[in-house]
Amino acid sequence: MLDIKFVRENPDLVKENIKKKFQDQKLGLVDEVINLDKKYRELQNKLSDDEKSNKLVWKEINNIRKENGFSEYSFHKLISKPQKYFKKNIDSFTAQKIATRLWLAYD
Repeated sequence: MLDIKFVRENPDLVKENIKKKFQDQKLGLVDEVINLDKKYRELQNKLSDDEKSNKLVWKEINNIRKENGFSEYSFHKLISKPQKYFKKNIDSFTAQKIATRLWLAYD
């Protein structure tokens, strides 16, 4: 998984790497991720001391998350594949803890 900061700063490099892997259908995702990140950061910058406006901003942020499938449960699904691969070292409880920590770091 790529760090969003890396994708934001090096979109051409990311696209070049996607081309090398012959996954040209994913090229549009790079621009989409950058646009969503930009929108997300703009909304976070709008947060202020005014609780009423903050509620509206957080509502908008949560709508973006829902539209793109970002939830704690989606992170649990995401971590299940590596957990199955490393099942000798990572039990399901540890995998759940990892996914929850990922969600908390993202949130």
